[in-house]
Amino acid sequence: TVALMMMAIGMMALFGTIIMLPLLLQRVYGLEPLQVGLMMLPGGVAMGVMVPLIGRLYDRVGPRPLVIPASLVVLAVFVGFSFLTPSTPWWLVMVGHMTMSTSFAFIFTPLFTVALGSLPKRLYSHGSALIGTIQQVAGAAGTALFVTVFAMQSDAAAAAGASPSTAMLEGAHWGFLGAGAVWTAAVVAGFFLRRPAESDTDGPVLAH
Repeated sequence: TVALMMMAIGMMALFGTIIMLPLLLQRVYGLEPLQVGLMMLPGGVAMGVMVPLIGRLYDRVGPRPLVIPASLVVLAVFVGFSFLTPSTPWWLVMVGHMTMSTSFAFIFTPLFTVALGSLPKRLYSHGSALIGTIQQVAGAAGTALFVTVFAMQSDAAAAAGASPSTAMLEGAHWGFLGAGAVWTAAVVAGFFLRRPAESDTDGPVLAH
């Protein structure tokens, strides 16, 4: 279904990004692992805090008013990350990560609800297991894909004579553009997302 496809693409893009960003922050900007972890923390906290609110909003407006704007914001963040330079302030990277994480919360919560809401209650456990499997496989595939692009382009830039930091930024440029290109398919799919019909016997599935 549309929800499962968007969830798979979203996990690919999310996992690829959370792998590439710490590499850049440590090797290009010279930050310590603890500093990088503290920079990534607000995004994770924001994603967790927003879930109950998003569940209530889903019940009121449905999936598309939440998913489509958030998908466009994620696409803008990917494009912004592709233009990182050595002079980009660290706080701007942190704000971008927080914005992306919050937007993914607005995406994943409705997608999970739509995917499970399409099933009768007796199949919820199977549906949840399938969604979890898709998330893990897609996340691993996204990590492999984007890190491969990142490494290949970095090596090519280094072979052309670029400094290590410049080479890594060149790799990140193509890695994030690749993430944005893949995510474009999810943005388009969001326009076809709809709330599942409520069954007289099963009742609605709430997002919270």
